[in-house]
Amino acid sequence: MSQFQLVLASASKGRQMVLDKCAIAYQKKPADVDETALKGESAIDLVQRLSILKAQTIAQSLNGSFLVIGSDQVGLVDQTILTKPLNHEKATEYLRLCRNREIHYFTGLCLYDVAAQSYEYVLDTSVVQMANYSDADIERYLQEQKPYFCAGALQVEGVGISFIKNIQAKDPNTLIGLPLIDLQHLLEKKQLHLLDFVAQK
Repeated sequence: MSQFQLVLASASKGRQMVLDKCAIAYQKKPADVDETALKGESAIDLVQRLSILKAQTIAQSLNGSFLVIGSDQVGLVDQTILTKPLNHEKATEYLRLCRNREIHYFTGLCLYDVAAQSYEYVLDTSVVQMANYSDADIERYLQEQKPYFCAGALQVEGVGISFIKNIQAKDPNTLIGLPLIDLQHLLEKKQLHLLDFVAQK
């Protein structure tokens, strides 16, 4: 086991699922931050700012050997940024907009070292080709899954995957919200490994 403790600065069930399936030991401390985009802010800049802000917010409340994971994700269709819809109406709007279109999903990852008061940041991009689904499909999906806290209302770890024709991504975990390959690379910079954080049975 590592001398460090991992802290996930997120309430996302998807991100928790990614760590849980690997039996990673971590603490969950959701960061309560305003995720509204700034005027003129690009999708890439928004993801970077929020990923770092989430990690920093939780890091400020800790003291000792902690590594805080901050992550954020948005989609982009043409010039429209897809964030968490938060309600049925916005989710419907997003899914209609994305029908038979290509979405670029940007997922930011920040690893904040509390003791060193420093962080590393990386961006991962996935390209999603959406299917030609119907309005009736959208309504059924939203009623059954309620993916209102997923970027673009696309919950790929659930039946939302049926709305997708193709995914181009280096890491299957990225669209769920937490790129593990990138996390491993950030840990390696500290001479650490994901295996160092596997919970002891």
